[in-house]
Amino acid sequence: MRRVFGFGFATLFLFANSAIATANRNQSPAHVTSKDAIDQLISKYESPNSPGLAVVVTQNGNTLYKRGVGIANFEYGIPITPTTAFHVGSISKQFTCFSILLLEKEGKLKLDDEVRKYLPELPSYGAKLTLRHLATHTGGLRNETDLLSLTGMHESDSRTNAEVLKMMVRQNSLNFLPGEKFDYSNSGYVLLAEVVARASGKPFDEFVRERILKPLGMNHSAIISDAESIIPNFAYSYHTFNEIRYKTPLNSSCVGSTGLVTTAEDLSRWATNFDSPKVGDLALLKRMEEQGKLNNGTVLPYALGQEKKNYKGLQVIFHGGGIASYTAYLLRIPKENFSVVITSNSGMNPLDLAYGIVDVFLYAKQVPAKPVDSKWTNSPQRLSQLVGEYEVFPGLYGMISTTGNKLFLQFKGDEEKLELPRVGEFTFTYKKYPNSRIEFRNPQAGKSSGFTWHISDFFYTGERVILKPFDASRVNLKEFAGLFYSPELEDGYQLVVQNKKLLAKHRRNDDIELTPIQKDVFNSGVGFFRKAEFVRNSKGKVVGVKISAQQSKDVYFALRPIR
Repeated sequence: MRRVFGFGFATLFLFANSAIATANRNQSPAHVTSKDAIDQLISKYESPNSPGLAVVVTQNGNTLYKRGVGIANFEYGIPITPTTAFHVGSISKQFTCFSILLLEKEGKLKLDDEVRKYLPELPSYGAKLTLRHLATHTGGLRNETDLLSLTGMHESDSRTNAEVLKMMVRQNSLNFLPGEKFDYSNSGYVLLAEVVARASGKPFDEFVRERILKPLGMNHSAIISDAESIIPNFAYSYHTFNEIRYKTPLNSSCVGSTGLVTTAEDLSRWATNFDSPKVGDLALLKRMEEQGKLNNGTVLPYALGQEKKNYKGLQVIFHGGGIASYTAYLLRIPKENFSVVITSNSGMNPLDLAYGIVDVFLYAKQVPAKPVDSKWTNSPQRLSQLVGEYEVFPGLYGMISTTGNKLFLQFKGDEEKLELPRVGEFTFTYKKYPNSRIEFRNPQAGKSSGFTWHISDFFYTGERVILKPFDASRVNLKEFAGLFYSPELEDGYQLVVQNKKLLAKHRRNDDIELTPIQKDVFNSGVGFFRKAEFVRNSKGKVVGVKISAQQSKDVYFALRPIR
């Protein structure tokens, strides 16, 4: 269910591109065979004693390359092949959207229907929330991943769609009004799976099997709605800690947002269906490319269960997935009827491998990048328009500063300050993640109001804020101690002062240290408890606290008397 992985002390869920295969991207495939070139890209993952990956490349329905490297199961020494089954995380979302469109074609629902038409138990929120909002991550729903983490749930714990639905019914508010923003949320896809079940009269896993997997010949694939299911030829996921290898347990039965177990070969059949459909038709498949749109008219790169971008002049449609230590990537280039499928059980980042493969096969089709506009100079006066404090996620502040004609970014609470080299008029790159870029909005009244941060396939926004001068040493931590309970989560935290520190204690989660950053506002280094904003009554007494995570904002916990 994760989009992907960690960002230092920040909790960005993303694939962070490295520079793998750079040498191969800049040489003509004529120097080596395509197979040799891909073998070279894969060589770093090839080990007889490590988890690995499977790759399948197709064009015009023909397999150009397929291979598996590494171990699927260490207990029995079973190797990975293109027919090894993996969890593919959020790639499952494509099958959820496709199911919705199949039902729409049959007249059983409409993409722009209100969600409560099918799930009347959900709160109304005072705004129209549609199926399209859920599918394009513009509905404002709190992300169930953050909410479950607040209750101490881990991927090794059992969880079901029914449990998530009950939790979502208890949520009293949204992160934002539907259509106002884009904010990736697994919750919407869990709800879409339930809509498919109610509109079709069949459990979601059965519907997908009968209507998609079986007709496409994806005979080694299934939606896993029961974590205790036995899966033939299945790869376990693994991670390494202190040079010791461990299983990464996964016990989730959630579907819609995730849940698809498939092989690289089967997933390539799904990719080929977009070019020559056996299930659905070209019109329906084209609808999958309908991009989300905000209320202000902004068109998003995210469509229905897939994303769109330009890569070296080629239009690419893609989606990644990550859950436990499984990662996966599905990339299509419709104009070339070309696809790349990567599945893995090692926690590897598949992006550079995927685009390295594109470079090998489509080198002659690519357009050279435009040179940076040399007319714009990093003058201190122009850079000063960007200087200031920006809130990227609740409680995560990026400080933009200058020294001479150089721009720098430093996160509050982090000692590292990195230079941002300019790559466009108001666009800079963050060197820690190659191929990332930070695009500042054109300054108005002498100051930029915020930026969009593109990191690999994802984007996040930073909004300019003004942090008032603040002396943390004068905060009376005892004011904030007590038992705080959230009816929305049916769970709570005990806040206590120990060794001059405010700690949030929970029955399952580790203790969380809270650091004051503004009046009545604290933050932590824990992603699901990033920001704590305390609420006072008319007499100035603390009566509650709003907890915010990256994708779940202002979950209210009320102060309860301790008996």
